[in-house]
Amino acid sequence: MEKGSSSSSRASPPGGGRAEGAGGRRLRERQTLGLRLLGFLDSRTETALDAAFIAPIRADVCSKIDAARRSLAPESIGNGG
Repeated sequence: MEKGSSSSSRASPPGGGRAEGAGGRRLRERQTLGLRLLGFLDSRTETALDAAFIAPIRADVCSKIDAARRSLAPESIGNGG
């Protein structure tokens, strides 16, 4: 093992050098998956019956996306908002 590789790992800030922790990454992943699901549902909704069937699913997904967005907001805009 070379000394250069071990010293570079010591130089990284706590949390592995990432700007966000694992929780923030998971929230972003959930938000991305939720947005993809909304796009898929919207692309497959062709009739009023489809829309009625998908409406509760869509409302739940929108709620979860909004929760993830609110949780991520303090990380991205700071405490001034």
